[in-house]
Amino acid sequence: MKVCITESSCRGEYYILNKVNGNKYFPRVYGMSGNYMIRDYVGGESLSDYVKEYGFSESLASKMILLLEEFDKLKFTKRDIRCKDIFVEPDGNLRIIDPKKSFSKYRDFPRHLSKGLKRLGVLDDFMKVLKNECPEKYRMWNKKIYKYINSL
Repeated sequence: MKVCITESSCRGEYYILNKVNGNKYFPRVYGMSGNYMIRDYVGGESLSDYVKEYGFSESLASKMILLLEEFDKLKFTKRDIRCKDIFVEPDGNLRIIDPKKSFSKYRDFPRHLSKGLKRLGVLDDFMKVLKNECPEKYRMWNKKIYKYINSL
C-alpha cells in the first residue's frame, strides 16, 4: 500500500500507473481510495544510492536510455524523471516509483535526471553512452542539457 500526502496527488499518480499498468518499468496498481493505493512493491535502491554504492556503468546507462525511450512509446509528454524515483532492483532491472505529471506536463529532455546525474558526477559518462547508442536523442538533448546544467 502506498499512502500519498494528498488525495489529489494520489489520484494523479494512480491515473498514470493505471494507464501504463503491466509495463515492466512501473509497479502494477490494483486500486485506490482517498489518499492511498494498492500497488506492487518496488525493491532495490534509488538510482542515486545505487550509483554512490556501486558506481555508474555503461550497462546502467544503456538501461536508462531504454527507460527514456519507453517514455516515448508510452506517449509521455514529460520525458523526465528524478534519480530518486528510478530504482535499481536486485536483478539490475530499472523500475519507476512516483511518476509525476507524465501526461500533463511538457518536457522534451530529461532535465531533472540530468541534474541528478551531474550531482553524482556521471552526467558526462551517461552522455557518452547516449551519443553512441542514440545519436539522434543525443543531438536533440545535448545542448539543452548542458545549457540547463550551466544555468544552475
